[in-house]
Amino acid sequence: MKKEEKSTITKKMEKPFNSFFYFSIAVGVIFLGVFLLMLFLYSDKTDLLEEKRNSIVEKSKFIEKTKQDLKYTKNIFQSLEESKLKATKWSELIEHVNRIRPKEVFITRYSFSAAGDIVLSMLAESFADAAASIDIFSRENDFENLFSRSVVKAVSQEEEKEIVSFDLSFRYQKSQEEKLENTKEEKEDETTK
Repeated sequence: MKKEEKSTITKKMEKPFNSFFYFSIAVGVIFLGVFLLMLFLYSDKTDLLEEKRNSIVEKSKFIEKTKQDLKYTKNIFQSLEESKLKATKWSELIEHVNRIRPKEVFITRYSFSAAGDIVLSMLAESFADAAASIDIFSRENDFENLFSRSVVKAVSQEEEKEIVSFDLSFRYQKSQEEKLENTKEEKEDETTK
């Protein structure tokens, strides 16, 4: 009987222990479940925050690139405006050349370069007219490095008339007064910026 009593006593003692053990396991599983759920939710939030941060970084880079592009475009437009102000107005130059040339001299060809180099091919009735034309052009302040490459005399077969053909090359530079005006305008523009 003692054995049966022991087993009953042991069973009675084990019952609260088993209940406590199962309760502890249940509470541990619940805490583990809550912990894993919170970890899952936290990782979702961190992933979402990381995506938002990456999106903001990308947008920030795009904005910076756009700012640089706008600055570059602004510089291009400013350069174009400056070049328009400094650009040679060829039509005005042709009018000026035609005003100062002697009436006995005819211009047959104009050749220009972007740097302002000009070559005029001209015809005159005599060497004296050619020389007078060269002298007139050499007195112009806007024409630098005036040079006549060739002066050729020919006789017209139809009219038996002498014709002198010659070229004048020079560099067109704006006069000092125009340069001073442009410099003043540029300084005024810089002070208003």
